[in-house]
Amino acid sequence: MFKIIVTGALSALVVALVFQVYGFWERERSAEADLTELRAKLEKARFDEEKLKAELEYLANPVNLEKELRQRFNFRGEGEKMIVIVPQNQTGTATSTP
Repeated sequence: MFKIIVTGALSALVVALVFQVYGFWERERSAEADLTELRAKLEKARFDEEKLKAELEYLANPVNLEKELRQRFNFRGEGEKMIVIVPQNQTGTATSTP
């Protein structure tokens, strides 16, 4: 009778340990997947940082900054006139701003 109780207790302990090991293994797989995803995000963030640094360095030059302002925002200097040219394949009229 004692051997049956000990065998049953040890069997229950082994089953519990197997479930614990399986749980740890599942958490490890999940953590590895999260780590891979975070590494990819970090690499993208580093790439974006390098692009932003290059753009900042480019725009630090006043000539380049003015060129970008003119191109992106239709900036014009005092006394300058702006002409908007519409491509032929689009309909509409070209306008000039004083």
